[in-house]
Amino acid sequence: MYQRLAVAVSAVALALWSPSAVIAQADLVANIGQPTAQHLRYAVEFAQTIPPSLQAATRDPLGACALVCAFLLDDDASARARQLEELARVAPESMCAEIIRLWPAVENIPPHARIPLIDLALPSLRRLSPPQFGQFRLVKDTLMASDPETDLFEYMLQKIVTRHLETHFAPAQRSITQFYALGPLAEDCGVLLSATAYAGHADINQAQAAFARGAELLGRVARNPIPWLPPDRCDFSHLDRALERLSQAVPQIKKNVLNACAQTVVADGVIQEREAELLRAIADALDCPVPPFVHPDDSLPHAADS
Repeated sequence: MYQRLAVAVSAVALALWSPSAVIAQADLVANIGQPTAQHLRYAVEFAQTIPPSLQAATRDPLGACALVCAFLLDDDASARARQLEELARVAPESMCAEIIRLWPAVENIPPHARIPLIDLALPSLRRLSPPQFGQFRLVKDTLMASDPETDLFEYMLQKIVTRHLETHFAPAQRSITQFYALGPLAEDCGVLLSATAYAGHADINQAQAAFARGAELLGRVARNPIPWLPPDRCDFSHLDRALERLSQAVPQIKKNVLNACAQTVVADGVIQEREAELLRAIADALDCPVPPFVHPDDSLPHAADS
């Protein structure tokens, strides 16, 4: 049980951060890659808020597959019906039935708790056989393709599958270290910091101010200016390319980059939900987990099953 919770501890941040939580910059930055006993206690509390049907799903390979896929179903009934028709053509009947069974419970999970719940399912997903994983990937990709626009949750889900499952089933795909200095990665850093700034601020001036906070820190380390980029230069496709290159850097570079992203997030002392989600996606891709930001008097409500 402890091992399963340790897998999820960095993602519990999203379950604990409210959409506009006031946070202390030092606490968030200092804890990067350093989960504490308090973080693990919160992981235990988070697990206790999950409906029993979903708890059971995270412990079973078929249930874990169905859980992930249920999160990809559309809220609109007619769109969801079309998805299920497509699903029936590529998925076994047992998986379709399990997805439909879990949907009512999944529908009630708040957006910021979805990724932590998927993280709890990762150990079960790793127990799939290679053919079963191929089937799961086909079903997941079919559901994602049914939505013409990728949202942040789908982007994060794709990064989780790539980082934690693709490399498990195909170890040859693991990244090889190629960058030992930050300078050549300055533009990639600009993509990450710009995207993070836009995620937290609709106002362009506020976004630039947040960006400047992280860019100043990282620019000193890189000995190169970090470029501020327009939105079309830091969309999901550009993020993917930047994260792919940064994933090939030595660990200290990754931590410096994530530090700068965290500085950008907390520049105004408030963390928005999209900022927290994007920071988690970046941290996950760089293999540098962000533990939850917690207060000593915080508590989590218990969830009832559907």
